[in-house]
Amino acid sequence: FLFRDFFEIVISQIVIGVAIICQPHIITKSLLIKSDAGVKKYLTVGVIVQTIFFWVVFTGLYARLAFPDLMYNGTALKMDGIIPAYVVKEFPVYVSLLVVMGLIAAGISTLEGLIQSVSTTITTDLVKPVFMRNITDESAEKKLPVVNKLVIIVIAVVSFFLSYDQLLHPKLSVAIFGQNGVYAYFSAAFVPILFGMFVKNVRRIVVVTASVIAIIIHFTMYYGKIQIPFSVATGENPGVAAATAIIISVITALAIHKFTGRRGDNV
Repeated sequence: FLFRDFFEIVISQIVIGVAIICQPHIITKSLLIKSDAGVKKYLTVGVIVQTIFFWVVFTGLYARLAFPDLMYNGTALKMDGIIPAYVVKEFPVYVSLLVVMGLIAAGISTLEGLIQSVSTTITTDLVKPVFMRNITDESAEKKLPVVNKLVIIVIAVVSFFLSYDQLLHPKLSVAIFGQNGVYAYFSAAFVPILFGMFVKNVRRIVVVTASVIAIIIHFTMYYGKIQIPFSVATGENPGVAAATAIIISVITALAIHKFTGRRGDNV
């Protein structure tokens, strides 16, 4: 259910690419540039790193050439097992160990960053403004570390059951499993960031409504496997679901902003 037609291959990738560029952790890097020389250095480093990153595609190509029928020793390879099988087959044991250790280290590093960022975001942007509005700032600051630890525990429990279900009922690849949540976040964050940068005097209801609509559309399309009109692409591909959610949320936000004007609370 991947890469079947023009919408899935081109349109979805462009929309998701724009949404990724608009994420705060990427935009803030460009804000650190202080001169024209810094822009040149920034772009040079970015192009070099991105080029090296894209070389990973060739690994998949060589792996597919090594296993044209996706079989290894008479056993069908799962999508997530193709690269490990290729490394084990083509390289000495010590190289395989080095690659595996590198993957584990990268995974742990990424997981640590995600745990900290997600728990902090939930604590400061959701729990504090919603459930701690009626207590003093001093009292809230004392309770926030405890709340953050409880949030981490809840995230760990939820992650365990989601991961266990992925092991029992794999969805083609763990990448699809991961993209579902990540792309939902991109969909929800796109309009607030876009309007915050390029549109003046935006009412809070505009961006909030757009974010809620984006999340609802994304997960509805993904779990409902809803097909795009005049296309064979379905929401089963997280990229298609997210691209559709982003497009509809932007149209909705523009319409609400147009009809509500500049009245009310602005962001």
